[in-house]
Amino acid sequence: MKVGKWYPLAERLSRWARIQLLKVALDGRKQVDISRVCGVAPQAVFNWLAKNAYHPNDKNASVLLGLAWEVDRKRMKDILRAGAERYSSDLRQAGIVF
Repeated sequence: MKVGKWYPLAERLSRWARIQLLKVALDGRKQVDISRVCGVAPQAVFNWLAKNAYHPNDKNASVLLGLAWEVDRKRMKDILRAGAERYSSDLRQAGIVF
């Protein structure tokens, strides 16, 4: 899998989007499978799902983008669209309008 293809997008993902992509990637896979592909301990994947202080880094988010693309492109696109809308809403609330 090409990590580089997704990396520019992964850098801009919120924690929420990263976790949603992880959930898509987990369809039909076990947490240990995700941990192997991402090169992290299985406990790290558990922590991403269970603890708000943890989330996949940019490299692992790019892997999750690739996995989610393979599993369900529509759900992946919906997550990315929702993430962009959330970001835009946060900017507007902060008084930043484009």
